[in-house]
Amino acid sequence: MSVAAVSAKHEEANPKAPAVRPQRRRVRTRRSFVALLCGVGVFAAFQVGLTAVIEIDMADVRDPLYGRRLRFVQKSLHAEPAKPWTVLMLGTSRTLYGFLPGATEKTWGEPAGRPVAAFNFGVSGGGPLTELLIWRRLQQDGVRPDLVLVDVMPPLLCSQTTFPDFGADHWPAARLRWRDLALVKRYAGAYRPGLRRDWLTGFTLPCYGQRCMLTNIVYPKLLPFAYRLDEEWNVDECGGLTPLKAPTPEERRRFTQMAREAYEPFLTGFRLGGPGCDALCELMASCRKEGVPAALVFMPEAPSFRSWYSPETLRDVRQFVTQLGRENAAPVIDAREWMTEDDFRDSNHLLKGAANEFTDRLGREYILPLLRQQQETRR
Repeated sequence: MSVAAVSAKHEEANPKAPAVRPQRRRVRTRRSFVALLCGVGVFAAFQVGLTAVIEIDMADVRDPLYGRRLRFVQKSLHAEPAKPWTVLMLGTSRTLYGFLPGATEKTWGEPAGRPVAAFNFGVSGGGPLTELLIWRRLQQDGVRPDLVLVDVMPPLLCSQTTFPDFGADHWPAARLRWRDLALVKRYAGAYRPGLRRDWLTGFTLPCYGQRCMLTNIVYPKLLPFAYRLDEEWNVDECGGLTPLKAPTPEERRRFTQMAREAYEPFLTGFRLGGPGCDALCELMASCRKEGVPAALVFMPEAPSFRSWYSPETLRDVRQFVTQLGRENAAPVIDAREWMTEDDFRDSNHLLKGAANEFTDRLGREYILPLLRQQQETRR
């Protein structure tokens, strides 16, 4: 019997079969479509919930280093039974490796008659713009310290070239909050086109935009070493990182030469001004407006680094910083000549022993007197 004959015989025996199959097909299609819609809805709801959690209560995800430090500060602000004096230092990598209050802050509290809690908010690759951004974040997070120390790095106060501390390498869109965007756009809009678009892309899909940060929290070993944030997670309770190790003489010469090459564009033909000066002025004006005492600090520099300045550069910077301090009732602390060449890794960043010595002297000679002055003023 032929195939056509068999098919015709089957259709005669099952006249309703062709009608049933399309109906079943439609039911299956409808169920598949509903399942797909449910899956999309669940995924969208998960993304919205994850975004809300990250923005509201997980500062560690967007910026692990800032998030960890913020938690330590908030813990200190709610300490019982006696609330300590809270001191924050905003700064560059000089502050990051040079301000180590953990070893000495307990001794500061004895003559002050009250505990002192000091925190390091230095950022590698940061400058005045980064200091301003961190200060704005602290304000938004309800942190009101008793004293703010602001690291002043003279080469970054130039106008003939731009120090890109708001660049995508230092501050990628995934690391910024929504409230950071206006500030970054105002100071770095010329070299950060499409910043809001990039941020919104990561905002709508946090499982993709924050994938590295989330993996660092859950299981960092899944990531290549370059993407791991072991250092950011391992800050001590004062916000400091692991101190720098002492280099060999040859390494010190090589590191110093690298530092000279890095800062040469900022010191050659130095002209005071630009975004660095504007951000520093805005930061100090904000502290004055909020009634938060502040001080401007020239961090230690090795003799070799100090030799790279021209007399005109030092004169212009000192006049500017002195006037800025006078306008905002902020003392100027000049620690540039406190250390010798051997105290630095690269003429720019302090080694551990020198950092402890600097921090202790800064606390005894400046931080304690400023805190006592506040206490007397309030009395």
